[in-house]
Amino acid sequence: MERIGLLFGSFNPIHNGHIAIAEKCLSEGLVDAVNFVVAYQNPFKEKYSVKFWDRSILVQKAIEYNEKFFVSHIEKLLGDLHRSTKTYDVINHFKNRYPDNEYYIICGDDMYNQISQWYKGDEILKNCKFIVFTRDSKELQNNDNILAYLSFDGFEDYSSSKIREMIKNNEDISKYVPESIIKNNKLYDLYN
Repeated sequence: MERIGLLFGSFNPIHNGHIAIAEKCLSEGLVDAVNFVVAYQNPFKEKYSVKFWDRSILVQKAIEYNEKFFVSHIEKLLGDLHRSTKTYDVINHFKNRYPDNEYYIICGDDMYNQISQWYKGDEILKNCKFIVFTRDSKELQNNDNILAYLSFDGFEDYSSSKIREMIKNNEDISKYVPESIIKNNKLYDLYN
Protein backbone atom coordinates (compact mmCIF):
# COMPACT_ATOMS: atom_id res chain seq x y z
CA MET A 1 0.00 0.00 0.00
CA GLU A 2 1.30 3.43 -0.95
CA ARG A 3 0.45 6.65 0.82
CA ILE A 4 -0.39 9.19 -1.86
CA GLY A 5 -0.60 12.91 -1.21
CA LEU A 6 -3.14 14.70 -3.41
CA LEU A 7 -2.16 18.32 -4.00
CA PHE A 8 -5.13 19.97 -5.72
CA GLY A 9 -4.67 23.30 -7.45
CA SER A 10 -5.18 25.52 -10.44
CA PHE A 11 -1.39 25.76 -10.78
CA ASN A 12 -1.90 28.99 -12.69
CA PRO A 13 1.11 28.87 -12.74
CA ILE A 14 2.77 26.27 -10.55
CA HIS A 15 5.34 27.93 -8.29
CA ASN A 16 8.18 27.01 -5.96
CA GLY A 17 5.83 27.13 -2.96
CA HIS A 18 3.75 24.27 -4.38
CA ILE A 19 6.88 22.24 -4.97
CA ALA A 20 8.32 23.00 -1.52
CA ILE A 21 5.08 21.80 0.10
CA ALA A 22 5.21 18.51 -1.84
CA GLU A 23 8.89 18.02 -1.00
CA LYS A 24 8.25 18.66 2.70
CA CYS A 25 5.49 16.02 2.78
CA LEU A 26 7.97 13.52 1.32
CA SER A 27 10.90 14.50 3.52
CA GLU A 28 8.74 14.32 6.67
CA GLY A 29 7.79 10.75 5.69
CA LEU A 30 4.07 11.57 5.57
CA VAL A 31 3.53 10.26 2.02
CA ASP A 32 5.32 8.01 -0.45
CA ALA A 33 4.42 10.09 -3.51
CA VAL A 34 2.60 13.31 -4.40
CA ASN A 35 0.03 13.58 -7.17
CA PHE A 36 -0.47 17.14 -8.44
CA VAL A 37 -4.17 17.24 -9.39
CA VAL A 38 -4.59 20.04 -11.92
CA ALA A 39 -8.01 21.72 -11.68
CA TYR A 40 -9.95 21.85 -14.90
CA GLN A 41 -11.82 24.90 -13.60
CA ASN A 42 -12.23 25.91 -9.97
CA PRO A 43 -15.87 26.98 -9.58
CA PHE A 44 -14.84 29.65 -7.07
CA LYS A 45 -12.48 31.37 -9.54
CA GLU A 46 -12.88 33.25 -12.80
CA LYS A 47 -12.32 31.27 -16.00
CA TYR A 48 -8.62 30.61 -16.43
CA SER A 49 -6.84 32.52 -19.16
CA VAL A 50 -4.35 29.67 -19.55
CA LYS A 51 -5.80 26.41 -20.83
CA PHE A 52 -5.87 23.22 -18.80
CA TRP A 53 -3.33 21.40 -20.99
CA ASP A 54 -0.88 24.30 -20.90
CA ARG A 55 -1.06 24.42 -17.10
CA SER A 56 -0.66 20.62 -16.97
CA ILE A 57 2.43 20.75 -19.19
CA LEU A 58 3.96 23.41 -16.95
CA VAL A 59 3.32 21.23 -13.88
CA GLN A 60 4.86 18.20 -15.62
CA LYS A 61 7.97 20.19 -16.58
CA ALA A 62 8.30 21.62 -13.08
CA ILE A 63 8.12 18.26 -11.29
CA GLU A 64 9.85 15.89 -13.72
CA TYR A 65 13.06 15.99 -11.68
CA ASN A 66 11.42 13.98 -8.88
CA GLU A 67 10.28 10.40 -9.53
CA LYS A 68 7.94 10.62 -6.52
CA PHE A 69 5.91 13.44 -8.12
CA PHE A 70 3.12 12.83 -10.62
CA VAL A 71 0.63 15.02 -12.47
CA SER A 72 -3.01 14.00 -12.75
CA HIS A 73 -5.39 14.94 -15.54
CA ILE A 74 -8.34 13.26 -13.86
CA GLU A 75 -10.49 16.39 -13.69
CA LYS A 76 -10.24 16.84 -17.45
CA LEU A 77 -10.89 13.15 -18.08
CA LEU A 78 -13.96 13.08 -15.84
CA GLY A 79 -15.20 16.32 -17.39
CA ASP A 80 -14.80 14.91 -20.91
CA LEU A 81 -16.81 11.85 -19.85
CA HIS A 82 -19.57 14.26 -18.72
CA ARG A 83 -19.01 13.35 -15.13
CA SER A 84 -18.40 15.71 -12.27
CA THR A 85 -15.01 17.32 -11.71
CA LYS A 86 -15.90 18.16 -8.13
CA THR A 87 -13.23 17.32 -5.55
CA TYR A 88 -15.48 14.76 -3.84
CA ASP A 89 -15.90 12.82 -7.10
CA VAL A 90 -12.22 13.08 -8.03
CA ILE A 91 -11.19 11.66 -4.63
CA ASN A 92 -13.68 8.82 -4.99
CA HIS A 93 -12.36 8.08 -8.47
CA PHE A 94 -8.85 7.62 -7.02
CA LYS A 95 -10.14 5.46 -4.17
CA ASN A 96 -12.22 3.26 -6.50
CA ARG A 97 -9.59 2.96 -9.22
CA TYR A 98 -6.63 2.35 -6.88
CA PRO A 99 -8.21 0.94 -3.69
CA ASP A 100 -4.93 -0.38 -2.29
CA ASN A 101 -3.54 3.12 -1.83
CA GLU A 102 -4.14 5.45 1.09
CA TYR A 103 -4.84 9.08 0.16
CA TYR A 104 -4.07 12.32 1.99
CA ILE A 105 -5.21 15.74 0.83
CA ILE A 106 -2.41 18.28 1.04
CA CYS A 107 -3.72 21.82 1.47
CA GLY A 108 -3.30 25.15 3.17
CA ASP A 109 -5.28 26.08 6.25
CA ASP A 110 -7.29 28.56 4.16
CA MET A 111 -8.48 25.79 1.83
CA TYR A 112 -9.14 23.41 4.73
CA ASN A 113 -11.41 26.00 6.34
CA GLN A 114 -13.47 26.31 3.11
CA ILE A 115 -14.10 22.61 2.48
CA SER A 116 -17.38 22.48 4.39
CA GLN A 117 -18.80 24.88 1.75
CA TRP A 118 -17.91 22.55 -1.14
CA TYR A 119 -20.05 19.91 -2.78
CA LYS A 120 -20.32 17.14 -0.16
CA GLY A 121 -17.69 18.98 1.84
CA ASP A 122 -18.78 17.48 5.15
CA GLU A 123 -18.27 14.00 3.69
CA ILE A 124 -14.80 14.98 2.45
CA LEU A 125 -13.92 16.18 5.95
CA LYS A 126 -15.35 13.03 7.49
CA ASN A 127 -13.81 10.48 5.11
CA CYS A 128 -10.43 11.96 4.16
CA LYS A 129 -7.17 12.57 5.96
CA PHE A 130 -5.36 15.87 5.56
CA ILE A 131 -1.88 17.31 5.73
CA VAL A 132 -2.44 20.98 6.46
CA PHE A 133 0.06 23.76 5.93
CA THR A 134 -0.29 26.90 7.96
CA ARG A 135 1.32 30.18 6.99
CA ASP A 136 1.44 31.74 10.42
CA SER A 137 2.43 28.80 12.64
CA LYS A 138 -0.96 28.65 14.34
CA GLU A 139 -2.81 25.38 14.38
CA LEU A 140 -6.42 24.86 13.49
CA GLN A 141 -8.66 23.31 16.07
CA ASN A 142 -7.61 19.75 16.80
CA ASN A 143 -9.37 17.61 14.22
CA ASP A 144 -9.08 13.84 13.97
CA ASN A 145 -8.85 14.02 10.18
CA ILE A 146 -5.61 16.04 10.19
CA LEU A 147 -2.59 13.78 10.00
CA ALA A 148 -0.10 16.63 10.36
CA TYR A 149 0.21 20.39 10.61
CA LEU A 150 3.25 21.79 8.88
CA SER A 151 4.33 25.39 9.01
CA PHE A 152 5.86 26.97 5.96
CA ASP A 153 7.69 30.19 6.70
CA GLY A 154 7.82 32.53 3.75
CA PHE A 155 4.95 30.84 1.91
CA GLU A 156 3.08 34.14 1.85
CA ASP A 157 5.62 35.27 -0.78
CA TYR A 158 4.28 32.64 -3.18
CA SER A 159 1.07 33.41 -4.97
CA SER A 160 0.05 32.46 -8.50
CA SER A 161 -1.96 35.68 -8.84
CA LYS A 162 1.09 37.70 -7.75
CA ILE A 163 3.23 35.87 -10.32
CA ARG A 164 0.67 36.51 -13.09
CA GLU A 165 0.71 40.21 -12.21
CA MET A 166 4.52 40.25 -12.27
CA ILE A 167 4.48 38.66 -15.73
CA LYS A 168 2.08 41.36 -16.99
CA ASN A 169 4.49 43.99 -15.66
CA ASN A 170 7.51 42.26 -17.24
CA GLU A 171 9.07 41.66 -13.82
CA ASP A 172 11.56 38.92 -13.02
CA ILE A 173 9.74 35.85 -11.64
CA SER A 174 12.74 33.52 -11.47
CA LYS A 175 12.67 33.54 -7.65
CA TYR A 176 9.09 32.22 -7.64
CA VAL A 177 8.84 29.57 -10.37
CA PRO A 178 11.06 26.67 -11.42
CA GLU A 179 13.62 27.60 -14.05
CA SER A 180 12.49 24.67 -16.21
CA ILE A 181 9.09 26.22 -16.91
CA ILE A 182 10.51 29.64 -17.80
CA LYS A 183 13.08 28.36 -20.27
CA ASN A 184 11.25 25.49 -21.91
CA ASN A 185 7.65 26.56 -22.07
CA LYS A 186 7.52 30.24 -22.90
CA LEU A 187 5.76 30.95 -19.64
CA TYR A 188 5.67 34.66 -20.36
CA ASP A 189 3.95 34.06 -23.71
CA LEU A 190 1.20 31.98 -22.09
CA TYR A 191 0.38 34.69 -19.56
CA ASN A 192 0.58 37.74 -21.83
